[in-house]
Parts: sequence; structure tokens; C-alpha cells
Amino acid sequence: MALVFDGVDDKGNINLSPSVVCTYETTSLKSDTSEWGAPLSSLNILQPSTGFAVTIRRGRVVVSAGDGVGAYTHLYFSGDSVDFDKKYHIVVTYDGDSFHLYINGIYISSKEHKLVQGGYIGLGNWSRHTGTGYLFSGVLYTSRVYNRALTPEEVAHNYQLEKERWNL
Repeated sequence: MALVFDGVDDKGNINLSPSVVCTYETTSLKSDTSEWGAPLSSLNILQPSTGFAVTIRRGRVVVSAGDGVGAYTHLYFSGDSVDFDKKYHIVVTYDGDSFHLYINGIYISSKEHKLVQGGYIGLGNWSRHTGTGYLFSGVLYTSRVYNRALTPEEVAHNYQLEKERWNL
């Protein structure tokens, strides 16, 4: 069973404080070209600009990481073209020093960044904002959160499972 988000008013929050070292894994399909809709995010609405969001913007995976002061740094990963209306298995790990991106089981690149921890897990949104472009429009086939950074071998293994399950 998959979760379908219409990009208008669908979103969910899980009151769970993720570890600073973590992995976010999703198999999803983004069905529009909106700017910032996020399949997964870890944010804190009580403390602005904390945590991070995994978004797809202009065909690229972007991690927007908060500085805890009032701003987000948008980490654009190179070489990661993501088409709309196509399923992808996207994994972002954070090891305490850097974000690491995998698409369909393949390591893409890393970006160094010190993260200020978020306070909940958001599905289908990346902020408190509800305006156009902030809500995810598409389908979440699977979403997982781990309290550790997965190894490249674990990412590749999970991709093979998702590939078979969802015909990637």
C-alpha cells in the first residue's frame, strides 16, 4: 500500500526525535514540478531552522539543513538527475559530519555539514508552511527512518528489495 499526496493539504507528522546520526530512506514518485515538496523531513517547529528535509527541486535531490539560528543551507548534490513521474529509491544518510546521497542503490556524493537536530519526522512536507510548493505531490511507496547511518552495502541490499517490490 502506498501513500498518495495531492500537494494541496496532505501531510503527516510523527512525534519522534530522530538521532543526529540517522538514515532516511524512501521509495517515491514525485508527480509535479513544485519547488520544495519533501517526501521526508526532520524538523522542529518549536526551534526554527533545525533538522533537515530531503526534497526534489528542478530534477535534483536537495538536502535543506538547518543551522539552528534562522536559516537553511541547501545542499545540492551533483550528478543526480531525477525525472518526474518516475519511481526512485532515495537514501540520505547522516553520519554526524556529512550527508551522503544514494539513488537506486548507487552512491552519488557527500556534502559536509554540521546538523542541528530536528524534533519530529514530517511526511509530505518540509516546513510549517502550507503554501504552494511546500507540500509533496506524489506517491510514497515506502519510508523508513533509522537511528544510524546505513552502510553502502545495506543501502544496495535495500534497493534490491525495493526494486523487486515496486518494479523500479
